[in-house]
Amino acid sequence: AANGWWGTFVCLSICASVQLVLGLPFLTTHPVAYLTRSFELGRVFLHKWTVNLKFLDEATFQSPAVSALLLLLTAAGMGLAAAKWLRACRRDGAAVVAPRPRALAADFVVFTVAASNFIGVAFARTLHFQFLAWYFHTLPLLLWHSPLPVPLRLAALAAVEYAFNVYPSTPASSGVLQAAHAVVLLGIFLSRVPSMLPPGAPPGPARGTGDKPARPRLRGARRKAD
Repeated sequence: AANGWWGTFVCLSICASVQLVLGLPFLTTHPVAYLTRSFELGRVFLHKWTVNLKFLDEATFQSPAVSALLLLLTAAGMGLAAAKWLRACRRDGAAVVAPRPRALAADFVVFTVAASNFIGVAFARTLHFQFLAWYFHTLPLLLWHSPLPVPLRLAALAAVEYAFNVYPSTPASSGVLQAAHAVVLLGIFLSRVPSMLPPGAPPGPARGTGDKPARPRLRGARRKAD
């Protein structure tokens, strides 16, 4: 039940139900205010709290143009990642929507979630100090999946830690954080996406080759008679 379209619908329904239950006290008293403030996409953030964009002056930081640019970069990053992941699915010989649901490898799932989350963080409208909790625990995973030199990986980790420990943030600390994020992004796109199939699982059919996987070669096959 955890696989396929129906399983996905059930899991998403559970997530939505939890949010509905938690928001019920507010939805029953001030529903309009709760919904509009929860999804207030046009709100203006305070420049003094930003950790990642302090090198911009306040007027530029709050401008709609910067907001639109960051949204565009987020969409572009997600699109490039989607193309990379789809190639990985074809590499494993399994269609994106397999004829029969199959379990996905844990490494593939965790790396996919961590990478997509980080793309959103890297192009976030602003990062406040508490937002480090969004992604600090995924940085070692992302960096050690990459082919980057170990000193560069360690430097990126140290730079993120430094930037979030400078209070109040400065243009220099924001620049260090952006450089570290660029290194992690580079590592993600240079990484080999983990196999989507669990260890030992037979590969599925490649796209357009039918439902049956290729029959494996048998060892010790009889030699053709002379």
